[in-house]
Amino acid sequence: MAQQSWPQELQKLPFNPLLSLVFLIPFLYIFKRIRSSKPNLPPSPPKIPIIGNLHQLGTLPHRSLQYVWGEEVEALINKIRDTCLTGGSVNPSEMFTATTNNIASRCILGQKFEEESGIIPSLKSTIGGLDAIFDQVIGEHETQKIDDDQPNRLDFDMFVAGTDTSSTALEWLMAEIIKNPRVMKRAQEEVRVVSKKSKIDMNDINKMDYLKCVIKETLRLHPPIPLLLPRETLTSVKIGGYDIPPNTRVVTNALAIQTGPKVWDRPEEFLPERFEGNPVDFRGQDFEFIPFRAGRKGCPGLTFGVASVESVIANIIYWFDWKMPGDNVQGENLDMSEVSGLTVTKKIPLHLVPMPHSS
Repeated sequence: MAQQSWPQELQKLPFNPLLSLVFLIPFLYIFKRIRSSKPNLPPSPPKIPIIGNLHQLGTLPHRSLQYVWGEEVEALINKIRDTCLTGGSVNPSEMFTATTNNIASRCILGQKFEEESGIIPSLKSTIGGLDAIFDQVIGEHETQKIDDDQPNRLDFDMFVAGTDTSSTALEWLMAEIIKNPRVMKRAQEEVRVVSKKSKIDMNDINKMDYLKCVIKETLRLHPPIPLLLPRETLTSVKIGGYDIPPNTRVVTNALAIQTGPKVWDRPEEFLPERFEGNPVDFRGQDFEFIPFRAGRKGCPGLTFGVASVESVIANIIYWFDWKMPGDNVQGENLDMSEVSGLTVTKKIPLHLVPMPHSS
């Protein structure tokens, strides 16, 4: 009888706003804590619960990503073809930057970098130029204020740093093979023999052994970030008879290691042949060759970046022959001076004249 009458008696109690707040405040506190703990993630294509974005990769994810690379490289080839019609020259650095940015942006953010930012990322050679890019893109996001999933400054630092190394490696590679016509000729012969079809895919590139040697030699002589990210000792250690105290920051000069005469024969010369039949690789297991750091602290985007470099360079030397502007200008005289910024780039930007290759 008491259990049946209790709800009726409760219904007769007067409404008390203060009593409502007692229950509401803890709920609001918990809700706020959940919202504040939500990470500030970069934008991505729309996803669905549990499955996330996997459905967008199709039944063959590796083909879907192929890596986006095919479409962006094709767009690059078409731009170069348009230049051939006018007989003009191109700035490979700008083209490489736009292409690698678009590849990474489409794979990571689901949209083209150029379309999102509304700018041509040609200011990459100095930190000031990068800041200009960051400020414009981030300013647009701050103005839009769509939701909490917009990227912060660190996201863009990491994004540009990752794509900048790929475009820098491509610029130095192109400069070296222009300066060394023998290497250019052999690389083109390999690419054109291996692939005799309208599109070069990763299966073709995996057979291009000499091209991979050219990429290795470029990274040996021109590591995009020669002074690797600093490391710090946790405890006191003894190295080479010296006592190193804890919290000592150590900066490694990869270029000095990769051009050491005790390890490398004719270290200052561009000789891709040195890697033929040579198991030394840049993936962090051979400490005489560490353009992307080594061990557990190695670059997480190494495979993605190198694949982008391979795809771009294989296609542009497959479809085009290249020369310096001017009838009497020889590639052997190309200025290879450097300028240091976020990465080490050519001081004098590379300008080349493309010519369609006729098989």
